[in-house]
Amino acid sequence: MENKTLFLLILLLTFPLTSAAHWIVGYVEDALDSTSPNGRTIKLYNSTNLEEIFTIVGPSGPSGVSNIYMIDCEMLPTPCIVGNILNITLVDDGTGHEATAEVQVTVTGAGYDMAPNISMNSPLIISDIEVDDIYPSPEDEIDLTPNATTQIFCTAITTGYEPSTSLTNATATFYASTSNPTDPDDNNDHYTNSSCEINTSYGTIMEAQINCSLQIQYYANSDNWQCQINVTDNKSYSTTGANQTFVNTLLAIGTNSTLDFGEVNASELTSEKIIEITNYGNVKINISLSGYGETQGDEDSMICTNNNISVEHTKYNMTESNPGSITLAQAEALYTNLTSSPITEKFNMNSRQNDIVNEAKNNTYWRVYVPQEVAFSCQGHIVLGASVT
Repeated sequence: MENKTLFLLILLLTFPLTSAAHWIVGYVEDALDSTSPNGRTIKLYNSTNLEEIFTIVGPSGPSGVSNIYMIDCEMLPTPCIVGNILNITLVDDGTGHEATAEVQVTVTGAGYDMAPNISMNSPLIISDIEVDDIYPSPEDEIDLTPNATTQIFCTAITTGYEPSTSLTNATATFYASTSNPTDPDDNNDHYTNSSCEINTSYGTIMEAQINCSLQIQYYANSDNWQCQINVTDNKSYSTTGANQTFVNTLLAIGTNSTLDFGEVNASELTSEKIIEITNYGNVKINISLSGYGETQGDEDSMICTNNNISVEHTKYNMTESNPGSITLAQAEALYTNLTSSPITEKFNMNSRQNDIVNEAKNNTYWRVYVPQEVAFSCQGHIVLGASVT
């Protein structure tokens, strides 16, 4: 280091004889991970007017010497004068090898001024990033829970050149391909944990384990998702890493638990009743319908004290209400007969999109025709299922 400084001084003492330049000269230290600053860009600026100029460190720059930079402050848009205080730093090249702090130099009446050494940061290394739910198999897949949240875990290991106790914050951003890391949270495609656990007892003194958990809603999009972990240290340096997983399709619906048609005379239709169907999955769905009295496939829709009601006498309309008293002939035109075998009806019911109000609900409309020979109480089953549109 002393030989480099002596050579540099000899060069500069002869330079002003042929130039009116005022050189700012400095030394940039290698990073702790042995990364050299040579070829990296230095910025010099005047904080009073924000004017700036740039130079290159090392052999490819004006100094021609490893780790040394030279920059002529006379080349600022407003040339430097004696007494100016100038700021100097490394330009961030995206690798994390930044100046640990800016340095300042005061312009004197000499032909050059020596700036304080610049230390170069060694970025944290983030590795072994994993994202999964509580089930280890299959890997890289998330299974959601109908009408509830699912806990997922994003974990990583950091290795640095300073003790892991210097880490101050860790965050996780979980987002679908339809979103970006900086987007606001949305239960369909973006989640954030801004205070993940930093386990400094993991591994060596230079290592830490980052543990982030997030609660994912049942209507999160079925898509490729990224979990991005960002870790920051006490000098405000940060590093980011990510890994991908897939959120699986969830088919789930909810309905009324019972449907009471009340009392009705034989040879008449019940009043219209509503079954509200809620999409508790994450994809647009159609609905399959079937019915049975006591056992599936028995061709009944209700088992009664006296005789039974066959399955076709339970009738539905998937989209329109037809209230009031109607005849059997009218019902045959306005409603569809239930069957013993499942029939898929187009419903085109989207998954929930609103985080505040569950709008993924639709009504269906039902009546039962009671034949002449049926009497007393009746009970049966309507089976509803969901399928992808």
